[in-house]
Amino acid sequence: MATSKMKNAYKTESRIKTALFYAVELLMDVLIIFVIVRGFSVAYSFSYEVFSDSSKTPGDLSYVVVTIQPDFSSMSVAEELYDKGVIKNKYVMLAKLKLGEYGRDIRPGKYAISPSMTYDEILKVLTSAASTSEEEEEVRDASKIGDTGKVATESQTTEEGSTESTEEKDGNSDADGGNTDGGEE
Repeated sequence: MATSKMKNAYKTESRIKTALFYAVELLMDVLIIFVIVRGFSVAYSFSYEVFSDSSKTPGDLSYVVVTIQPDFSSMSVAEELYDKGVIKNKYVMLAKLKLGEYGRDIRPGKYAISPSMTYDEILKVLTSAASTSEEEEEVRDASKIGDTGKVATESQTTEEGSTESTEEKDGNSDADGGNTDGGEE
């Protein structure tokens, strides 16, 4: 009788060990699948950000002055933009700098950059030869930005030499058809 109880206890213990082994194996399989799915999700999101042209906050009309030093590396440029709050992810900017080979074309200086600018627009600003005074003037004129998101000027000269308002140039005149700014100066 004692041997029979010991055999049953041994069988029960063996079954519990087998069940625990399979439970742990199943848990490991689920964990591996979770890590793989999460990895693909992160890789897709990162790739989407790199190859799409998005901005941090579309519609934000504020500008931030970003200073790029002559000795900045691509990573330093990306960190500066991220620290100033104009990009969502510094690693996406770093990838765009490396993939587009913009790293060696970035010009040192002060730039007025808006969080509503896309990564490509920011790269165009950083690689252009625009003077610092023009960029700082754009920051001062940020209060003149209209609904279209463009910096409005007081008046623009037409081909004939007369001036008309920005609203007229865009085709947005008064409802009664009159000029909003007047005629010639």
